[in-house]
Amino acid sequence: MRAAAADKFSMDDPRITERDSPLLASKQLLTPQDSGGSACDVTFSAEDALTHFELGLIYSALLALQTIQTLQQCATSSRTPKFPSDFTRQTMVNVHGTLKATRIRLRFMDETAIARVNYLNVTFTPHEARCSINSLLVWVPVNRGRSIVEVSEPDATWEEFGRLHRCTLSLAPSLQGPILVDSDSLRIRIPSGYVFAELQLAVVVTIKAIRHLVHTVQNAKFSPILAPEGESAMLVPDLAFTCRMFCFEAADDSFESQLGFNFRIGLAAAKARLHREEAFDAKVTAIISGNEATSSTPIVNRDYQFGGEHSVSVQDARERLNLAHSLDWITRHRQYIRERVAREDLFYRELHGAIPLKRPTKLPNLVKLAKTLRIPPLLRITLSSFLHEQGGGIPYETCYSLLIPMHLNISLTAAQVSIRDYPLPLLYIPSRPSDCRSPSLIFDSDLVVAEAMGPPQSVDWIPCPVAGIEDGFTPSHPFIVRVPKTLMPVKTYARPLISVLTDLPTAFAWGVSYSPAIQDIVRFLDSLTPETRDRSPHLGFWDKLRLIFHWTIEISFKEEVRLYIKGNRNPYILDRDGAGFALCWQGEPQISIGARNKDRELVQVTSDSMSIIIPKFEALSGSGGIYAQGHVVARCDWVKMCANLCSGVRFGVGTIFERTCSRLECSKCTGGPFDRGCRYFNFRPHHTVQLVKLDPSEPQIGHDSYHGFRSNFIHLSISVTSALRPGSTSDPQPSSFHLTPKAFSSFWSWWGLFDNGLSLPIRQGSLYTRKPPSPKFARHLATLKYRISIPELFITHVYIDDSRESWEDGITTIVGLKAKVSHFQADMHQRDQETVAPGKVPDSIQVVRHKPFYAAEVVLKNVDLRAMLAVFPEPLKQSVPLSAHSPNGSRNQVPSSCSTVSPSWLNNDDFVETDWSPAYNLPELQLFPVLSCPKVTYLKKNLHVADIQAENSKFGDEDTHTCLLGSEPSVPQVEISLAERRILKLRHMAEEEAMAGQHVQYPLDKMVTLLQNYISHLEGVDQCPEDARKSNVDSYYMPAEMVSANEWADFENVYQVHSPNLFMCNAVRDVLMQYYNCSRARRGYEYHMATRAVKFIREQAEAMVSQATSPATEKSKASAGAAQVAASALRRMLAGGRGSTSIDIQTNAVSDPADVKPLEGWEEGVILRKRHFCLLLKPQIILRSEDSLADANAEGVVILAPVQAKLQVFKIMDASNLEDPVSGHIMHRNYMSLDGLQTFCPADSDPYDNGSVPLEVLLDYRCESVSFDRIVPQTNANCQYDRFNRLRLRNSIASAAYSRTKQMHGGRQAHLHNDTDLVQVHVPRFTVSANDRHFQSISNIIAHLVLFSDVAHKARLEKLETLLFAYDFTDLRSAATVVSDLQTRLRTVLETRDDVGRQLRDDRPQTKLQTLKLEAHTFLLVEELNLIFDAIRLAQSRTDGYSDQKSALLLQASSSEISWKMLDENRDLLAKLAVRNIDFSWLSKQDSSTANRLTVGDLQAFDGSPSAVWTEIVSKYEEPSNHPLYKRDLFLTADWMVLAPVGGITIYEKFQLDFHPIRLQLDARLGQRIMEYVWPARRGRNRAHTQSTADFPELHGPSEQPPSRSSLESALLLQKPRGSLDSNRLTPNSTKLGSSRSFTDLRSAAAESTKTPIETPFGRTTTPDPYVNEDTWGLKKANREDQAEKEKDDAVEMKTRSSQKTFVLVRISSIELLLSMMKAESFECRDAKIRTHTLEFRNQTWSFEELVDQFIPNDLTWRGWVRMAFHQPLVPVLPVARELFSKTKLIQSKNTSQSDSRPSSKTFILRGRKTDSTIRAHAPRRSSSSGGIPGTFAPSNSLIGATLVDEPETTELDPPAHDPSGKRPQLRPRLLSMFARGKSEARRPPSVRLSLFVSHTASTQIPSQGAHRSSGDSLSQ
Repeated sequence: MRAAAADKFSMDDPRITERDSPLLASKQLLTPQDSGGSACDVTFSAEDALTHFELGLIYSALLALQTIQTLQQCATSSRTPKFPSDFTRQTMVNVHGTLKATRIRLRFMDETAIARVNYLNVTFTPHEARCSINSLLVWVPVNRGRSIVEVSEPDATWEEFGRLHRCTLSLAPSLQGPILVDSDSLRIRIPSGYVFAELQLAVVVTIKAIRHLVHTVQNAKFSPILAPEGESAMLVPDLAFTCRMFCFEAADDSFESQLGFNFRIGLAAAKARLHREEAFDAKVTAIISGNEATSSTPIVNRDYQFGGEHSVSVQDARERLNLAHSLDWITRHRQYIRERVAREDLFYRELHGAIPLKRPTKLPNLVKLAKTLRIPPLLRITLSSFLHEQGGGIPYETCYSLLIPMHLNISLTAAQVSIRDYPLPLLYIPSRPSDCRSPSLIFDSDLVVAEAMGPPQSVDWIPCPVAGIEDGFTPSHPFIVRVPKTLMPVKTYARPLISVLTDLPTAFAWGVSYSPAIQDIVRFLDSLTPETRDRSPHLGFWDKLRLIFHWTIEISFKEEVRLYIKGNRNPYILDRDGAGFALCWQGEPQISIGARNKDRELVQVTSDSMSIIIPKFEALSGSGGIYAQGHVVARCDWVKMCANLCSGVRFGVGTIFERTCSRLECSKCTGGPFDRGCRYFNFRPHHTVQLVKLDPSEPQIGHDSYHGFRSNFIHLSISVTSALRPGSTSDPQPSSFHLTPKAFSSFWSWWGLFDNGLSLPIRQGSLYTRKPPSPKFARHLATLKYRISIPELFITHVYIDDSRESWEDGITTIVGLKAKVSHFQADMHQRDQETVAPGKVPDSIQVVRHKPFYAAEVVLKNVDLRAMLAVFPEPLKQSVPLSAHSPNGSRNQVPSSCSTVSPSWLNNDDFVETDWSPAYNLPELQLFPVLSCPKVTYLKKNLHVADIQAENSKFGDEDTHTCLLGSEPSVPQVEISLAERRILKLRHMAEEEAMAGQHVQYPLDKMVTLLQNYISHLEGVDQCPEDARKSNVDSYYMPAEMVSANEWADFENVYQVHSPNLFMCNAVRDVLMQYYNCSRARRGYEYHMATRAVKFIREQAEAMVSQATSPATEKSKASAGAAQVAASALRRMLAGGRGSTSIDIQTNAVSDPADVKPLEGWEEGVILRKRHFCLLLKPQIILRSEDSLADANAEGVVILAPVQAKLQVFKIMDASNLEDPVSGHIMHRNYMSLDGLQTFCPADSDPYDNGSVPLEVLLDYRCESVSFDRIVPQTNANCQYDRFNRLRLRNSIASAAYSRTKQMHGGRQAHLHNDTDLVQVHVPRFTVSANDRHFQSISNIIAHLVLFSDVAHKARLEKLETLLFAYDFTDLRSAATVVSDLQTRLRTVLETRDDVGRQLRDDRPQTKLQTLKLEAHTFLLVEELNLIFDAIRLAQSRTDGYSDQKSALLLQASSSEISWKMLDENRDLLAKLAVRNIDFSWLSKQDSSTANRLTVGDLQAFDGSPSAVWTEIVSKYEEPSNHPLYKRDLFLTADWMVLAPVGGITIYEKFQLDFHPIRLQLDARLGQRIMEYVWPARRGRNRAHTQSTADFPELHGPSEQPPSRSSLESALLLQKPRGSLDSNRLTPNSTKLGSSRSFTDLRSAAAESTKTPIETPFGRTTTPDPYVNEDTWGLKKANREDQAEKEKDDAVEMKTRSSQKTFVLVRISSIELLLSMMKAESFECRDAKIRTHTLEFRNQTWSFEELVDQFIPNDLTWRGWVRMAFHQPLVPVLPVARELFSKTKLIQSKNTSQSDSRPSSKTFILRGRKTDSTIRAHAPRRSSSSGGIPGTFAPSNSLIGATLVDEPETTELDPPAHDPSGKRPQLRPRLLSMFARGKSEARRPPSVRLSLFVSHTASTQIPSQGAHRSSGDSLSQ
């Protein structure tokens, strides 16, 4: 025994110590005691025992025992034993023993371990066997030779492997009862770098070798071990294991742990060091500056403000600062080490209980598993059926070399799985607060561990040397036993039922930042099992799971389950983007893994509800402990609810595997698995996989034991389905999505973590062992498919409109959109594909693998979209002094909504942002309808184009999940369902009216019949779509109804919108504009805060510097450039000729949309890709004007309803550069068409339903509806838009294509040669038939709804203009520095705000006020940063050096006819205006110049009265026949060109206007009715005024004053002619128009302008407005500090000068006019020929207001107008007057007598006006129908902002009362007008009337707005 237990260092005589030592003389190892009778007690005790376990020693012991047994048998055979008679009774032996310390050295082949057992107590009685130990420790050697720290140590170090405390083993001696194991704590720790699989293999081989040695010794003959044979199931005893705390650890690598520790400490220390450096630099700057001006020294950082006082020198301060840096680093390092050691010690104190333990290392472990464990008794199960069912059809007759059946039951009171010291655990199951000893998790399952028998080749014979037996003998060959080891995989089969009974949420966590640590865990798990001896390529872990684990798991939870998906790449950051998202399942969640289901999903999670949140974590406490990480997720709250799904939710994840053919079985396919064409989805059964070990001498090329089982690709699917509970589909609880910009920012930040940022190679070099790479999951992932199906969904997207006004008013405004969808479903597919891209080396390519979305289908049913505006009161905001002054009127007033908000639309989660949540009070909420649509469908297809080889993929058509693609009905079927729904509603309406006894006002039966015929028609279209268009020639329905799927079959993206109704009113417009501005500001902020923005500015600055060789050269180039521009402008001014455009402008109509030719103009070298197809069926746009400032009559409703709208987008690619994403894209060609466009107005004031036109009215083209008036009949419109890629460098493709096709197409495609964007619009015919009510509605909508001016945008532009003139933003270097500093300051403020938010969690007003101050400071910095970027962008757009980056655009618009039919109140034709053959072109060149051309083929106006004297009011006059436009058959031509601004002044190079000879025939009666049509209020006024004139005759005289008129005359007579800045200017005496008036009182304008607001400083920094404090940015200024006020005035002056325009040439050709006019019973003028002069002036600089002033006299009396008439050069006054006088004859009224009863005093009007000289002395007027005294004309700006139908004067229905003085009332005096009332004027003498007419017609030549306005007044008389 001593030899067996001794080692090689034992002495020769081991008893010498015992004999010589007197201390051991009294000690006894064994003390037997005879208890008398049949009992014998044996007691032993030992202080220390040393034991060696080796295979050789065991073999020697076996031989010794065999020898003793043989000798005993020989001795007993030689003599007969004699026993006493009482010996036959059974002797009871009781054994009690204690070993205080037992040291064991274990050696299994090449593996060694050391164990120590303290206080081993053994008790053995006939009734009980008990063994207890106080502690057991096991150490294993770890080779540290590869460690950098200990690379010099050659020997291995010993680390702890396991530790067991206070363990007791109890069992019955006969092994009939259960085996009970009770322990306090158990810890298993795998050291870093230790391969446990080698120890496991060595133990197994050693045990098998011992069994064979026992067999050999018993047989006394050696024989080799036989090959393994099939064995029966093992009988596993009942075992109950109880442990208070069980911990399983995998130690982390010391080097990497220390490296990560130093990085965490160093990052925080570096930030603190940078702050100290900034403060030091600010102090040094203050010292250096001394008493100098602040502007002379640049400010480094405005957050620190120091004085110049100092007590030490700068050099001493620098040394002290460096010392502070070092001490800070050392202090932080030591502090964190102490905290980590204390945390780990606390963990182990809790783990091991009261026994203090000292750990061998203070590093945090890689994995900790802390849980309580109890295993109830095990049960044996029936194997045959269980293995067959659970093993996927494994044969019943299968033989196993290992078969262990058991029933496993595990109960846990708490569990936690954590990684390193990361704050979030992978798994946390908390204990039950009510009863900590009750189990929180119960695992119950039948478990079978089996290893099937394989072929002989699947047995590996491992040599096992039996060492130690050659001692004392001559060395010989070693004794080796060859032990068989099977290679077949050990598999497990189980059906566990897991119940989680905890009362708190169960948490799972995962994040991309955990991936490196998880890779270490996977590497560690691989080291737990022996590596297979099969030489086949490695399997992926997904295939290993399919091979080994055959489990079906059902997990049920009592409470909520959360899956935390962490963001950020730093695992320790839990705030901001580090929080990530969390999926929460509430309501008895259940998880099913591996169960069969119809969706073929691997994992399914079902619950009552599911939510997606952004969590809010508390900081990890420094106390630590076992469940420190678990407490973080247990106390987790959420800051933002992103989604909430209700009424039963199922979340599923599915995996389908695919394999390809191999090289041996298929000779057709070549390349790798991605390139091989054979695709298989069936696999070999797992039980047919047999691992073998081949002879190394045999060839092993192509050997793969997993062939047919190995998968090459994985198809992953994710699904979310709601409303699964029974009965919930009928009325489910609505689900909701709550989207905000910062939530999207968090999502995109999390989505960006999946790029290749962490795929860099690590652990390379000789330090680490090289292993063959294992298959990666992402590289084998072929497709990802997402399926979402949610009924009753609310989708909200809002912005917080943070503005100065909201801070001043103490409110928080939230603006956004909210949609209600009755059913939302989406199916989106991603696939793995190869794309050829340019390589890193020039002229090389590379293949890039990525996974884009290639197919998708999104369906939204019954969409109700509304604009939302919510205002929350926040009075505390007003306590923050944001600014001293803010400009007034910079916000848009949104009218309040009178309708109440439904409770279903109100959800407080809509208004929560990640950094802001509303208070408890409800908001002032307004919802405005925007869009309603029965169905919206989006389809995406990635079609394979044979000519495009840049993208390659074989995936996309596999059936791997429950797919929704193509499951929706066709477009005609959807239209049929909508029509059937409308029929049901009409019948229901008829039944209700019949029951109520009401009279049906509209023919419902006829409508139903019309809809039924429409349905029949659509059914035929659906059955034969290809023949529908051909058979629709004689159909009642328009061709737009013919929809075929072939139209969009080849497009990648298809949008189908059925019957959308878009509602647009003033409130909706304002909210949408506010929403758009917030969206734009948010996108700008995200870009402005990015580093790439500063990088781009600096690159632009470097490019500018590289172009300039020296400052002198740059200056000379700039001066030369300016001189060249000035010379060019001067040449244009002096030349005065026609300019030429850069291309030949053609006015061809757009082709038929059904026959588009996207490749027209291109022949070779290009490839066409069809990108987008948008189809809108029966869309309606309801325009409603609801101006709260206008009266009730100002409201109007107009409905635009096309039958169909199409948009087609084509992408033209360069065939030679398809792999280049920039140069490969040439242009986009877009086609848009509107078919069957109609316009309606409601027939009455009450809107029908929601205001939209019902389906039967749209189909009834005979317009028999009584609810709506069709004002525009069916018409079409086509548009083509060609947009070039401006990032692409030009090559010869465009030039070659144009040169080949120029003659063929006649230059229509000339823009292709010039890379000019083209927009072509063609409307064949557009006719409006409207009465005065319709016209009023249209006018109100245009004036109040369409002509909208964004006040906030205008205020911002004004601020940018002033800022741009004050600073030099072309200095990009300084701008980049300023932007970078602002970004740094803004990030610092954001970090400070987050820190304050974490520390201050109370709701006290003082705390809230401090937080608001930080938010206000953030707002000011953001505003400042945005202003800088906008100013830089605006400055670059105005710099000539960047003009080449702008795109040229050509717009061509044409129409065959545009007509307007004026209808009276009886819907009879009043008049018609028709304009035919209209062509308009507008060319915007690259240098910002524009060229415009307008041609009108014909213009006609008709009188609709049957008794009209002249049917044509305006028409062409065919004389003279040699007129240029007569030969071209054109009515009007206009050409004008605008050059690029020079010095901020726009130059109009040419403006030329030519008219065809015109025939004008006017009737006063028609004019009066037209005025009543335009201004309906005149109709009532004229009638009342006619009645009043009968009682009060008209008086005319020079002393009479006109009656008071609020709109035109009373106030406007006292008005100055202009309200502009030059109202105090001197009037020039020159009578010519050639003198320039380009002078303006700019100083007065500057004095009247609003002063710039100055920010109020608070807190740590001072942030003034960027355009006030020049030290804010440090940009170059024109002047010094002492000229600040002058600079401000100069900026305003430059801004005012930018409104000036320079007119090089303005030419209006002579007009030939044949005039005929008449007034019933007054006069008649026929065929008066009038010809005007050609108006031409050159080289004038005016503003538009000054240009109009040339035709308005300073003296607005009649004398001033007469003087202006004689001075104007357009109309020859005397010849025109003579012609009119000769062609006019007077008509005497039949009801007027020759003797006029009116006083004769009216003849004073003719005095002094009988000769020509008198006529010449008075200025003539230009007005064909003017009336009223010239002195009463109002200036032009009196009608600004008025509606077209607004009455220009107040309506007085009642006659004026008598004056109290006795005088007659003062009525409105007027000159004799050709359109005055005939009956009231008939009593006037003819001679007087003629003289007045002559005087009046001689003054009709002043083209002023006042004359036109007076014309409108006279027409109304």
